[in-house]
Amino acid sequence: QLLFVYTWLFCLFLNKKMGTIHKLFILATYTYTAYYKLLMFWQCLINVKFILLIMTINREVLNMEYLIETMKFSKEFILHPISTSSIVPSSKNLSCAIVSVSNIKEAKAIIELGCGTGAVTEAIVKNADKNSNIFSFDTNSAFIKIIREKYPQVRAINDSAENMKQYMNEYSVEYADTVISSLPWATFSIRLQIRLINTINCILNDNGEFVTYAYLHTKLFSSHKRFVKILHKKFKTVTFFSVVWTNLPPAFIIKCKKD
Repeated sequence: QLLFVYTWLFCLFLNKKMGTIHKLFILATYTYTAYYKLLMFWQCLINVKFILLIMTINREVLNMEYLIETMKFSKEFILHPISTSSIVPSSKNLSCAIVSVSNIKEAKAIIELGCGTGAVTEAIVKNADKNSNIFSFDTNSAFIKIIREKYPQVRAINDSAENMKQYMNEYSVEYADTVISSLPWATFSIRLQIRLINTINCILNDNGEFVTYAYLHTKLFSSHKRFVKILHKKFKTVTFFSVVWTNLPPAFIIKCKKD
């Protein structure tokens, strides 16, 4: 279509009866029209990509169990917005990605921080060894009640992650192999961030791993940048993984190793 338009314009310029200003006006009009059509075509391509993304998410959203879980999670977000930090639970894609980068299958002691309604807990239980010790901590009693009902094999504890060592001692677990966190690090003060990371570093064995995630938009926050600096100081290796776009909001995984 553009080729036809510019061919026609070229023939038009050969017409000596038309004035130069008239010709330039026609050229400008058709150039703008062509540019507008290209812009609309590009916008259509972007919309198609967005629709495909939404379709991918909807496979999970249309699941009735997920909808009920989301409603429960959203209720707790309204009641406790700072500690919950997200209006919807983690997607299965994010949960699977977290498990895939961790050493869950070989871990004998696994600790989950901020279990919520159990999106990540489910992935941990499915992939962990049947004889492994799994602890899930959350300060929200409603979330802990859900975890105890859904996963009786998990030791769901309604307490701060700062006290995890105390509960490990009660169950004769000296060190953890893997710590998986869904805590909203960007909302924490620097003191709380340091205390929690020190506790995690203390309870991990020499080859232990710490896996967490952060929402993409929190990269702009100074609290997130501060958190990353703390991780680099406390762990030997810190690895950042690609963004999971099908999570709402999009999130990226961070994996830390002691040795």
